[in-house]
Amino acid sequence: MQSKPQASDGAWLKTIPYSSVNYPDSATSFLKKGFWQAYMPIHYLMRNSIATFNVFEHGKPKDFLGKVAPHSSIQEFVEFLVKKGYGNHFVAWKFKGEVVSMRYVENFSHQYHIRVFNDGRVCGHYEHTPESRPLTHIKGFLYMKLRIKKMEIENRPEYFYKLFGDFVIPGKN
Repeated sequence: MQSKPQASDGAWLKTIPYSSVNYPDSATSFLKKGFWQAYMPIHYLMRNSIATFNVFEHGKPKDFLGKVAPHSSIQEFVEFLVKKGYGNHFVAWKFKGEVVSMRYVENFSHQYHIRVFNDGRVCGHYEHTPESRPLTHIKGFLYMKLRIKKMEIENRPEYFYKLFGDFVIPGKN
């Protein structure tokens, strides 16, 4: 079963709003916000440079939830997520075949993160925001990529399946 075809030009991806966090009022948060404002413009260069040198292989994430249902397109599913408060999480690592990475920022310290792939696969997990705890966030990423034992992310399939409704057919990776 394949999901409905979608516009192939990808122009719709540029219309997805960026996600953001509200920083709490503290000196540490002020410094973190300054770091992220300085880093964001160079993120693509850093991420793509690391990918070019194959520092990490472009494998599959370990948090597979299912596939976009045949009655929907990836674009329709992403538009649904935007209506639910999700935004483009462009700072995230990009996996091979990934169409979009989206997140819902629950609060300054935690987020729900969803990735959608060109073959309709949907992956998602709950984790620390990179803005609040960058090193903890990276540990979670390393777990996903390198299977490091200490896990800093949580799989919350019940949350995601309730959110997705009939947009995603649950499955095993």
